[in-house]
Amino acid sequence: LGTPPTSYTVLPVIEEDYSALPPELPKICGYEAKWCPDSPYWNIKSKPAELSDQTEKALVTWCLQLAERLECRDYTRFDWRLDAEGNPRLLEVNPNPGWCWDGHLAKMAAHAGLGYPELLGAILKAAEDRLGIEVSDSPRKPREELEKQPPVTQAVCEGA
Repeated sequence: LGTPPTSYTVLPVIEEDYSALPPELPKICGYEAKWCPDSPYWNIKSKPAELSDQTEKALVTWCLQLAERLECRDYTRFDWRLDAEGNPRLLEVNPNPGWCWDGHLAKMAAHAGLGYPELLGAILKAAEDRLGIEVSDSPRKPREELEKQPPVTQAVCEGA
């Protein structure tokens, strides 16, 4: 979260737990794992990664270097896979990973003790800091005041 090299927070590294997947299926986390509840891939869970300190430090270093080099801003997720010898291999850079409440970014934040609202707030705060603005100080109407306003209808919009 944030924009390296000046302001960022590294979230915990997570890994996919394929133990619930039938052994004959490839160990991948694709479309079915995210959108098909009847698929065996739906049962894939994420957990904190079990990595050596050396491997985790290398991953963090590489992610920060890549984020800076690729000019990633505010939030980014990197997907890695370990080869048979345990060497990290970059699968992809996600400069705009999903914000959904059950996505990998939210899972990583949860392992860091951040709730979903705090994650969204941290992303927005990173953008505010990078742009030098303070959106949180902008005038906002309280929810109660907004709820008292009449709903926007077709007739109201036609004159616009």
